[in-house]
Amino acid sequence: MKVPFVNKINHWVNKQAQVRLETAYQSARTIKGIEEQHFQGNVIGFYTEKGKTVCDYFQTQLEKELLQIRLNLAQF
Repeated sequence: MKVPFVNKINHWVNKQAQVRLETAYQSARTIKGIEEQHFQGNVIGFYTEKGKTVCDYFQTQLEKELLQIRLNLAQF
């Protein structure tokens, strides 16, 4: 039995939504991993003991992941 075209579209849309949500979740997990590994569970920010260059690097990573989250949630 053939699946009607509308059902195929619905399946594709649902799959894409699931992928977008999972990708946003993985970006959030990446942020959490950076916080735990490099900032002792604290938020990513400037800490004098780490130095400006290191903090700038992690701030850039944070902004990149947050952008990914926003884009994926918008597409969700």
